[in-house]
Amino acid sequence: MRAFTLFALTAALLSVSAASAEDGIPDAVRKSIEDRLIGEWSIESKLGDVVSKGTIVAKWSPGKQSVRTEWVETGDGGIRHASELIGWDADAKCLMVYGFGAESANWIVRYTDVTSKIWKGEWKGFINGKVGGSSCTMELRGDSFEYRDTTDGKSLIVKATRK
Repeated sequence: MRAFTLFALTAALLSVSAASAEDGIPDAVRKSIEDRLIGEWSIESKLGDVVSKGTIVAKWSPGKQSVRTEWVETGDGGIRHASELIGWDADAKCLMVYGFGAESANWIVRYTDVTSKIWKGEWKGFINGKVGGSSCTMELRGDSFEYRDTTDGKSLIVKATRK
Protein backbone atom coordinates (compact mmCIF):
# COMPACT_ATOMS: atom_id res chain seq x y z
CA MET A 1 0.00 0.00 0.00
CA ARG A 2 1.75 3.12 -1.18
CA ALA A 3 -0.34 5.93 0.10
CA PHE A 4 2.65 7.29 1.97
CA THR A 5 3.73 9.79 -0.66
CA LEU A 6 2.87 13.22 -0.39
CA PHE A 7 3.02 14.11 -2.05
CA ALA A 8 3.20 14.98 -0.30
CA LEU A 9 2.00 16.26 0.03
CA THR A 10 4.13 16.92 -0.61
CA ALA A 11 2.90 17.73 -0.61
CA ALA A 12 -0.45 21.01 -1.33
CA LEU A 13 2.42 23.21 -1.39
CA LEU A 14 4.66 25.48 -3.21
CA SER A 15 5.52 27.92 -5.94
CA VAL A 16 8.99 29.16 -6.82
CA SER A 17 10.39 32.69 -6.85
CA ALA A 18 13.45 34.59 -5.62
CA ALA A 19 15.71 32.84 -3.13
CA SER A 20 16.05 33.93 0.45
CA ALA A 21 19.46 35.45 1.06
CA GLU A 22 19.53 33.65 4.40
CA ASP A 23 19.45 30.03 3.25
CA GLY A 24 18.61 29.61 -0.42
CA ILE A 25 14.98 28.57 0.08
CA PRO A 26 12.85 30.70 -2.24
CA ASP A 27 10.70 33.10 -0.21
CA ALA A 28 7.55 32.05 -2.10
CA VAL A 29 8.32 28.40 -1.35
CA ARG A 30 8.76 29.14 2.37
CA LYS A 31 5.48 31.10 2.45
CA SER A 32 3.65 28.42 0.52
CA ILE A 33 4.87 25.73 2.92
CA GLU A 34 3.66 27.83 5.83
CA ASP A 35 0.28 28.57 4.22
CA ARG A 36 -0.43 25.28 2.44
CA LEU A 37 1.40 22.41 4.13
CA ILE A 38 2.00 23.05 7.81
CA GLY A 39 -0.85 21.59 9.83
CA GLU A 40 -3.00 18.49 10.04
CA TRP A 41 -4.63 16.78 7.06
CA SER A 42 -7.26 14.06 6.59
CA ILE A 43 -6.40 11.75 3.69
CA GLU A 44 -8.03 9.09 1.58
CA SER A 45 -5.68 6.95 -0.50
CA LYS A 46 -6.70 4.63 -3.30
CA LEU A 47 -4.19 2.20 -4.81
CA GLY A 48 -6.01 0.29 -7.51
CA ASP A 49 -9.17 -0.87 -5.71
CA VAL A 50 -7.69 -0.70 -2.19
CA VAL A 51 -8.78 2.31 -0.12
CA SER A 52 -7.22 3.53 3.13
CA LYS A 53 -7.82 6.58 5.30
CA GLY A 54 -5.65 8.47 7.70
CA THR A 55 -3.96 11.67 8.72
CA ILE A 56 -0.81 13.61 7.95
CA VAL A 57 0.74 16.06 10.40
CA ALA A 58 3.29 18.45 8.88
CA LYS A 59 5.61 20.55 11.06
CA TRP A 60 8.66 22.71 10.47
CA SER A 61 11.96 21.23 11.58
CA PRO A 62 14.00 23.45 13.93
CA GLY A 63 15.29 26.42 11.93
CA LYS A 64 12.58 26.00 9.28
CA GLN A 65 15.00 24.41 6.80
CA SER A 66 12.73 21.43 6.16
CA VAL A 67 9.32 19.99 6.96
CA ARG A 68 8.71 16.73 8.79
CA THR A 69 5.52 14.82 8.06
CA GLU A 70 4.09 11.93 10.04
CA TRP A 71 1.55 9.67 8.32
CA VAL A 72 -0.90 7.26 9.94
CA GLU A 73 -3.18 5.21 7.67
CA THR A 74 -5.69 2.47 8.30
CA GLY A 75 -6.70 0.04 5.56
CA ASP A 76 -6.73 -3.65 4.65
CA GLY A 77 -3.18 -4.04 5.98
CA GLY A 78 -4.06 -2.59 9.38
CA ILE A 79 -2.42 0.57 10.72
CA ARG A 80 0.64 1.88 8.88
CA HIS A 81 3.01 4.66 9.82
CA ALA A 82 5.43 6.63 7.67
CA SER A 83 7.63 9.71 7.95
CA GLU A 84 8.87 12.16 5.35
CA LEU A 85 11.41 14.94 5.25
CA ILE A 86 10.67 17.65 2.68
CA GLY A 87 13.15 20.34 1.68
CA TRP A 88 14.49 22.55 -1.07
CA ASP A 89 17.51 21.51 -3.14
CA ALA A 90 18.99 24.92 -3.97
CA ASP A 91 21.55 23.50 -6.39
CA ALA A 92 18.99 21.57 -8.46
CA LYS A 93 16.21 24.12 -7.80
CA CYS A 94 13.65 21.47 -6.92
CA LEU A 95 11.57 20.29 -3.99
CA MET A 96 12.76 16.96 -2.55
CA VAL A 97 10.76 14.49 -0.47
CA TYR A 98 12.48 11.62 1.37
CA GLY A 99 10.07 9.06 2.86
CA PHE A 100 10.27 5.92 4.99
CA GLY A 101 7.44 3.56 5.90
CA ALA A 102 6.43 0.09 7.01
CA GLU A 103 8.03 -3.07 5.63
CA SER A 104 11.25 -1.29 4.60
CA ALA A 105 9.40 1.06 2.25
CA ASN A 106 11.38 4.09 1.14
CA TRP A 107 10.92 6.68 -1.59
CA ILE A 108 12.26 9.89 -3.04
CA VAL A 109 10.04 12.38 -4.83
CA ARG A 110 11.70 15.09 -6.88
CA TYR A 111 9.37 17.91 -7.95
CA THR A 112 11.15 19.80 -10.73
CA ASP A 113 8.14 21.91 -11.78
CA VAL A 114 6.54 23.71 -8.85
CA THR A 115 5.62 26.88 -10.74
CA SER A 116 1.92 26.20 -11.28
CA LYS A 117 -1.01 24.75 -9.36
CA ILE A 118 -0.12 21.31 -10.74
CA TRP A 119 3.35 20.23 -9.68
CA LYS A 120 5.20 17.73 -11.80
CA GLY A 121 7.96 15.36 -10.83
CA GLU A 122 9.07 11.77 -10.43
CA TRP A 123 9.25 9.30 -7.59
CA LYS A 124 11.39 6.23 -7.16
CA GLY A 125 11.78 3.81 -4.31
CA PHE A 126 11.05 0.44 -2.73
CA ILE A 127 7.33 -0.04 -2.12
CA ASN A 128 5.32 -3.20 -1.42
CA GLY A 129 8.49 -5.29 -1.68
CA LYS A 130 9.37 -4.01 -5.15
CA VAL A 131 11.58 -1.34 -6.71
CA GLY A 132 9.47 1.15 -8.60
CA GLY A 133 8.98 4.65 -9.83
CA SER A 134 6.93 6.82 -12.15
CA SER A 135 6.01 10.37 -12.95
CA CYS A 136 3.79 12.06 -10.39
CA THR A 137 1.64 15.16 -10.02
CA MET A 138 0.29 17.17 -7.12
CA GLU A 139 -2.71 19.36 -7.84
CA LEU A 140 -3.10 22.18 -5.30
CA ARG A 141 -6.65 23.24 -4.47
CA GLY A 142 -6.57 25.73 -1.61
CA ASP A 143 -7.26 23.75 1.57
CA SER A 144 -6.96 20.43 -0.25
CA PHE A 145 -4.67 18.66 -2.68
CA GLU A 146 -4.59 15.56 -4.85
CA TYR A 147 -1.46 13.51 -5.49
CA ARG A 148 -1.26 10.97 -8.37
CA ASP A 149 1.29 8.42 -9.53
CA THR A 150 1.58 4.82 -10.68
CA THR A 151 2.74 2.32 -8.07
CA ASP A 152 3.29 -1.35 -8.80
CA GLY A 153 1.37 -0.93 -12.07
CA LYS A 154 -1.66 0.54 -10.29
CA SER A 155 -2.97 4.09 -10.11
CA LEU A 156 -2.36 5.78 -6.74
CA ILE A 157 -4.54 8.75 -5.81
CA VAL A 158 -4.14 10.51 -2.47
CA LYS A 159 -6.78 13.13 -1.66
CA ALA A 160 -6.15 15.38 1.32
CA THR A 161 -8.23 18.03 3.08
CA ARG A 162 -7.11 20.33 5.88
CA LYS A 163 -8.57 19.43 9.28
